[in-house]
Amino acid sequence: MGDGNIDKFIRVLRELGFTTYESKVLACLSLRREALKVSELSMMTDLPRTKVYSVISSLNEEGFVKVHSGRPLKVSAPSPNEMASLLAERVIENARARLNVISRLYSLNLDEGLWIFERSIIPVRGENVISKMARIIINSAKERINLVISEKNVNLIPKLPNIDIRAVLETPSIQPRLGIPKVNCRVVGKHGIFMISNERACILSDEGLKSGVYASEGPLLSALLNLFRGLYNSGSPVIS
Repeated sequence: MGDGNIDKFIRVLRELGFTTYESKVLACLSLRREALKVSELSMMTDLPRTKVYSVISSLNEEGFVKVHSGRPLKVSAPSPNEMASLLAERVIENARARLNVISRLYSLNLDEGLWIFERSIIPVRGENVISKMARIIINSAKERINLVISEKNVNLIPKLPNIDIRAVLETPSIQPRLGIPKVNCRVVGKHGIFMISNERACILSDEGLKSGVYASEGPLLSALLNLFRGLYNSGSPVIS
Protein backbone atom coordinates (compact mmCIF):
# COMPACT_ATOMS: atom_id res chain seq x y z
CA MET A 1 0.00 0.00 0.00
CA GLY A 2 1.93 3.02 -1.29
CA ASP A 3 1.78 6.33 0.53
CA GLY A 4 0.74 7.98 -2.75
CA ASN A 5 -2.36 5.80 -3.10
CA ILE A 6 -3.54 6.33 0.44
CA ASP A 7 -2.92 10.09 0.24
CA LYS A 8 -5.01 10.30 -2.94
CA PHE A 9 -7.75 8.20 -1.34
CA ILE A 10 -7.77 10.40 1.77
CA ARG A 11 -7.98 13.53 -0.39
CA VAL A 12 -11.00 12.18 -2.29
CA LEU A 13 -12.75 11.21 0.93
CA ARG A 14 -12.15 14.67 2.40
CA GLU A 15 -13.66 16.25 -0.73
CA LEU A 16 -16.73 14.05 -0.24
CA GLY A 17 -17.30 15.41 3.25
CA PHE A 18 -15.56 12.91 5.54
CA THR A 19 -13.49 14.33 8.40
CA THR A 20 -9.71 14.00 8.32
CA TYR A 21 -9.81 11.20 10.92
CA GLU A 22 -12.62 9.34 9.13
CA SER A 23 -10.77 9.63 5.84
CA LYS A 24 -7.56 8.22 7.28
CA VAL A 25 -9.26 5.22 8.88
CA LEU A 26 -11.52 4.47 5.92
CA ALA A 27 -8.71 4.74 3.36
CA CYS A 28 -6.45 2.51 5.43
CA LEU A 29 -9.08 -0.19 5.88
CA SER A 30 -10.25 -0.15 2.26
CA LEU A 31 -6.78 -0.35 0.74
CA ARG A 32 -5.62 -3.10 3.12
CA ARG A 33 -8.69 -5.24 2.23
CA GLU A 34 -8.53 -7.12 5.52
CA ALA A 35 -9.89 -6.80 9.04
CA LEU A 36 -7.57 -4.84 11.30
CA LYS A 37 -7.30 -4.47 15.05
CA VAL A 38 -7.80 -1.05 16.61
CA SER A 39 -4.17 -1.07 17.72
CA GLU A 40 -3.08 -1.67 14.11
CA LEU A 41 -5.30 1.12 12.82
CA SER A 42 -3.98 3.44 15.50
CA MET A 43 -0.39 2.74 14.45
CA MET A 44 -1.07 2.99 10.68
CA THR A 45 -3.08 6.21 10.88
CA ASP A 46 -1.06 7.81 13.71
CA LEU A 47 -4.27 8.40 15.67
CA PRO A 48 -4.92 7.72 19.37
CA ARG A 49 -6.90 4.54 20.04
CA THR A 50 -9.70 6.51 21.68
CA LYS A 51 -10.08 8.56 18.47
CA VAL A 52 -10.02 5.40 16.33
CA TYR A 53 -12.85 3.89 18.41
CA SER A 54 -14.89 7.09 17.95
CA VAL A 55 -14.29 7.14 14.19
CA ILE A 56 -15.16 3.45 13.84
CA SER A 57 -18.43 4.06 15.64
CA SER A 58 -19.49 6.88 13.29
CA LEU A 59 -18.39 5.01 10.13
CA ASN A 60 -20.19 1.87 11.29
CA GLU A 61 -23.43 3.81 11.78
CA GLU A 62 -23.16 5.07 8.19
CA GLY A 63 -22.47 1.60 6.84
CA PHE A 64 -18.93 2.22 5.62
CA VAL A 65 -17.16 -0.26 7.92
CA LYS A 66 -17.98 -3.61 9.47
CA VAL A 67 -17.15 -4.33 13.11
CA HIS A 68 -16.30 -7.98 13.70
CA SER A 69 -17.27 -9.48 17.07
CA GLY A 70 -14.63 -11.08 19.23
CA ARG A 71 -11.50 -10.10 21.07
CA PRO A 72 -9.53 -8.20 20.05
CA LEU A 73 -12.03 -6.11 18.16
CA LYS A 74 -11.42 -6.03 14.40
CA VAL A 75 -12.78 -3.76 11.69
CA SER A 76 -12.94 -4.04 7.91
CA ALA A 77 -14.16 -1.92 5.00
CA PRO A 78 -15.17 -2.66 1.39
CA SER A 79 -12.48 -2.73 -1.28
CA PRO A 80 -11.88 0.47 -3.28
CA ASN A 81 -14.13 -0.74 -6.11
CA GLU A 82 -16.98 -1.57 -3.73
CA MET A 83 -16.34 1.65 -1.85
CA ALA A 84 -16.85 3.63 -5.07
CA SER A 85 -20.47 2.44 -5.24
CA LEU A 86 -21.10 3.37 -1.61
CA LEU A 87 -19.54 6.79 -2.11
CA ALA A 88 -21.63 7.39 -5.24
CA GLU A 89 -24.75 6.73 -3.16
CA ARG A 90 -23.49 9.23 -0.58
CA VAL A 91 -23.01 11.90 -3.27
CA ILE A 92 -26.53 11.29 -4.58
CA GLU A 93 -28.02 11.51 -1.09
CA ASN A 94 -26.12 14.75 -0.41
CA ALA A 95 -27.44 16.20 -3.68
CA ARG A 96 -30.99 15.23 -2.73
CA ALA A 97 -30.57 16.85 0.67
CA ARG A 98 -29.37 20.08 -0.93
CA LEU A 99 -32.25 20.07 -3.35
CA ASN A 100 -34.61 19.73 -0.39
CA VAL A 101 -32.97 22.80 1.16
CA ILE A 102 -33.49 24.67 -2.11
CA SER A 103 -37.17 23.72 -2.15
CA ARG A 104 -37.58 25.00 1.41
CA LEU A 105 -35.90 28.29 0.53
CA TYR A 106 -38.24 28.70 -2.42
CA SER A 107 -41.23 28.15 -0.15
CA LEU A 108 -40.02 31.15 1.86
CA ASN A 109 -39.86 33.26 -1.33
CA LEU A 110 -36.33 34.39 -0.56
CA ASP A 111 -34.68 36.65 -3.13
CA GLU A 112 -31.21 36.22 -1.68
CA GLY A 113 -29.41 33.54 0.26
CA LEU A 114 -26.78 32.01 -2.00
CA TRP A 115 -24.46 31.90 1.00
CA ILE A 116 -26.00 28.53 1.84
CA PHE A 117 -24.81 27.14 -1.50
CA GLU A 118 -21.23 28.43 -1.45
CA ARG A 119 -18.67 26.07 -3.01
CA SER A 120 -21.43 23.86 -4.35
CA ILE A 121 -22.29 21.99 -7.53
CA ILE A 122 -25.99 21.12 -7.62
CA PRO A 123 -27.97 19.45 -10.43
CA VAL A 124 -31.25 21.28 -11.07
CA ARG A 125 -34.34 20.34 -13.07
CA GLY A 126 -37.45 22.12 -14.28
CA GLU A 127 -38.32 25.66 -15.32
CA ASN A 128 -39.63 26.58 -11.88
CA VAL A 129 -36.44 25.65 -10.02
CA ILE A 130 -34.00 26.94 -12.64
CA SER A 131 -35.77 30.28 -13.15
CA LYS A 132 -35.97 30.88 -9.39
CA MET A 133 -32.28 30.17 -8.93
CA ALA A 134 -31.53 32.50 -11.84
CA ARG A 135 -33.48 35.27 -10.10
CA ILE A 136 -31.56 34.63 -6.88
CA ILE A 137 -28.26 34.97 -8.75
CA ILE A 138 -29.43 38.21 -10.37
CA ASN A 139 -30.75 39.71 -7.13
CA SER A 140 -27.63 38.81 -5.14
CA ALA A 141 -25.15 40.21 -7.69
CA LYS A 142 -22.94 43.00 -6.38
CA GLU A 143 -20.63 43.79 -9.30
CA ARG A 144 -21.56 42.05 -12.54
CA ILE A 145 -24.18 39.86 -14.22
CA ASN A 146 -23.56 37.75 -17.31
CA LEU A 147 -26.53 36.54 -19.37
CA VAL A 148 -26.87 34.05 -22.23
CA ILE A 149 -30.44 34.43 -23.44
CA SER A 150 -32.63 33.18 -26.29
CA GLU A 151 -36.06 34.16 -27.56
CA LYS A 152 -37.39 31.13 -25.70
CA ASN A 153 -36.49 32.38 -22.21
CA VAL A 154 -36.07 36.17 -22.36
CA ASN A 155 -39.42 36.68 -20.61
CA LEU A 156 -38.08 34.89 -17.51
CA ILE A 157 -35.52 37.61 -16.80
CA PRO A 158 -36.65 40.00 -14.02
CA LYS A 159 -35.84 43.70 -13.88
CA LEU A 160 -32.07 43.96 -13.86
CA PRO A 161 -30.13 45.98 -11.27
CA ASN A 162 -28.02 49.00 -12.19
CA ILE A 163 -24.64 47.24 -12.30
CA ASP A 164 -22.30 46.03 -15.05
CA ILE A 165 -24.28 43.59 -17.22
CA ARG A 166 -23.02 41.70 -20.28
CA ALA A 167 -25.29 39.63 -22.49
CA VAL A 168 -24.97 37.03 -25.24
CA LEU A 169 -28.15 37.08 -27.31
CA GLU A 170 -29.78 34.90 -29.92
CA THR A 171 -31.16 37.89 -31.86
CA PRO A 172 -30.73 41.70 -31.69
CA SER A 173 -34.45 42.10 -30.88
CA ILE A 174 -33.83 40.74 -27.36
CA GLN A 175 -31.63 43.71 -26.37
CA PRO A 176 -34.36 46.38 -25.90
CA ARG A 177 -36.51 43.90 -23.99
CA LEU A 178 -33.73 43.46 -21.45
CA GLY A 179 -32.89 47.17 -21.27
CA ILE A 180 -29.14 46.51 -21.50
CA PRO A 181 -26.98 49.02 -23.42
CA LYS A 182 -26.19 47.82 -26.94
CA VAL A 183 -22.48 48.19 -26.30
CA ASN A 184 -22.74 45.42 -23.65
CA CYS A 185 -24.54 42.93 -25.90
CA ARG A 186 -23.28 40.41 -28.45
CA VAL A 187 -25.36 38.39 -30.93
CA VAL A 188 -24.30 34.82 -31.71
CA GLY A 189 -27.41 33.38 -33.36
CA LYS A 190 -29.01 30.11 -32.26
CA HIS A 191 -27.15 28.77 -29.21
CA GLY A 192 -29.66 26.69 -27.20
CA ILE A 193 -28.31 27.86 -23.83
CA PHE A 194 -29.74 29.57 -20.76
CA MET A 195 -27.01 30.91 -18.49
CA ILE A 196 -26.98 33.45 -15.68
CA SER A 197 -23.94 34.25 -13.56
CA ASN A 198 -22.62 36.80 -11.13
CA GLU A 199 -19.24 37.07 -9.41
CA ARG A 200 -20.02 34.15 -7.06
CA ALA A 201 -22.34 31.73 -8.82
CA CYS A 202 -23.68 30.50 -12.14
CA ILE A 203 -26.62 28.49 -13.40
CA LEU A 204 -26.44 26.80 -16.81
CA SER A 205 -29.19 24.86 -18.56
CA ASP A 206 -30.73 24.12 -21.94
CA GLU A 207 -32.82 27.00 -23.31
CA GLY A 208 -36.00 25.14 -22.39
CA LEU A 209 -34.90 25.02 -18.72
CA LYS A 210 -35.45 21.26 -18.48
CA SER A 211 -32.20 20.40 -16.71
CA GLY A 212 -29.00 22.12 -15.72
CA VAL A 213 -26.41 22.73 -13.05
CA TYR A 214 -25.83 25.37 -10.39
CA ALA A 215 -22.17 26.02 -9.60
CA SER A 216 -20.38 28.14 -7.03
CA GLU A 217 -17.37 25.81 -6.73
CA GLY A 218 -14.08 27.35 -7.90
CA PRO A 219 -12.86 25.34 -10.93
CA LEU A 220 -16.30 24.70 -12.47
CA LEU A 221 -17.43 28.28 -11.86
CA SER A 222 -14.25 29.54 -13.54
CA ALA A 223 -14.83 27.21 -16.50
CA LEU A 224 -18.41 28.44 -16.94
CA LEU A 225 -17.30 32.09 -16.77
CA ASN A 226 -14.66 31.32 -19.39
CA LEU A 227 -17.40 29.76 -21.53
CA PHE A 228 -19.36 33.00 -21.29
CA ARG A 229 -16.32 35.09 -22.21
CA GLY A 230 -15.70 32.88 -25.24
CA LEU A 231 -19.29 33.26 -26.44
CA TYR A 232 -19.26 37.01 -25.79
CA ASN A 233 -15.99 37.60 -27.62
CA SER A 234 -17.14 35.54 -30.62
CA GLY A 235 -20.42 37.45 -31.00
CA SER A 236 -21.33 40.42 -33.18
CA PRO A 237 -22.28 43.80 -31.72
CA VAL A 238 -25.88 44.98 -31.81
CA ILE A 239 -26.12 47.47 -34.67
CA SER A 240 -28.70 50.25 -34.67
